[in-house]
Amino acid sequence: MYKKGKTTIYVSIFLALCVLGCATPQYKLPEINSRDIKAEYDRQNAKRKQEFKKIIKQKSKSQHLRDLSWPLEISAVKFSEKTQIDAGYGFATVSFEDLIGLEPYKAEAYSEVFDVPKTKSVLVVTGITKKSAAESSGLKIRDKITEVDGKKFKNRSEFTKLIDKGLYLYFGPYIPRRTKDILPIKTFTVVRGEKNIKISMRPSRVSKYPIKKTTSKSIIAFANGESVYITDGMMDFLSDKELQFVIAHELSHNIQKHLEKQQTNSLIASMIGAGLDGFVKRYTGVSAGPKRGFGDSGMFLYKRDFERESDYLAMYILANANIPTDGISDIWRKFSELHGNSGLYSKTHPSYPERYLSIIQTNKEIKEKIKSGDDLIPNER
Repeated sequence: MYKKGKTTIYVSIFLALCVLGCATPQYKLPEINSRDIKAEYDRQNAKRKQEFKKIIKQKSKSQHLRDLSWPLEISAVKFSEKTQIDAGYGFATVSFEDLIGLEPYKAEAYSEVFDVPKTKSVLVVTGITKKSAAESSGLKIRDKITEVDGKKFKNRSEFTKLIDKGLYLYFGPYIPRRTKDILPIKTFTVVRGEKNIKISMRPSRVSKYPIKKTTSKSIIAFANGESVYITDGMMDFLSDKELQFVIAHELSHNIQKHLEKQQTNSLIASMIGAGLDGFVKRYTGVSAGPKRGFGDSGMFLYKRDFERESDYLAMYILANANIPTDGISDIWRKFSELHGNSGLYSKTHPSYPERYLSIIQTNKEIKEKIKSGDDLIPNER
């Protein structure tokens, strides 16, 4: 015990000497008391809160993207496998649980704008998508959801289980769930003002690939096999109809499993390429090298064809959503002007002139099918 105490004293002395030996400021700085610091902190947060309240009161870009995407998500079902279909209601909510961890001024703003109760067992409606099940049911922003099918919930997790109950078919842990062909009606108990109201709605069958907005100013969009991502820059650059074509194009990539096919092609080509590289090296003594081998060919195999296919299917998704397809081709002239070239030399995408002409031809094909009363489905090989 004595040795341990002596060691502690030595360590403390050593640390004290280190602190004393540290460099210190050479000027006499103004003294600011903690009360003034707190007051300034409150003033800054109050300003931030007022600015943030203005933002969330307005229709957000995220809500606008949901409005544009909804008819496409429904139309995409026609071209999707059963495991690629989900159920959607078309409303967004916030609860006290969601505000935990937010910056204080943001949490206060949400609480004040949407009157969020301090309990996890109530969800407040913050957004309703145009032409969705939620809109047609009469659900309103600031409605407080307290029950689903007469059952209360403790938190968002339980709420999700209640709204999903009865919508899907399960075949085991290793088989993706399937959305039922006919979805049951769900009844929500909401508090609106001083009234308790029962609102019934049948969810819609929609694409399982959610459309998400990113804050990037880059003019890009992409699909990763699970979701579709649209940047702020892309939303600012395109008109609504053009943006819907881009959304449908990215949805098509996921529906057609292009990323998965590309990875498979790359793997197969790499295996074949590795054998060919070895053969060439053995009989010629020449090594293809890490960047010039046959295996690299799989990276771009059919990539441009996948882009062509997504353009083609996207037009049919638009047509089945009753979105006019005339003039969509101009989007490729727009991108050509943006990039200052026609994209003739891209390894991954067809040129802009080709895509422009291809969209015109696809539009003619769709018009002819409408005129003859044929089903609006793409022509298969």
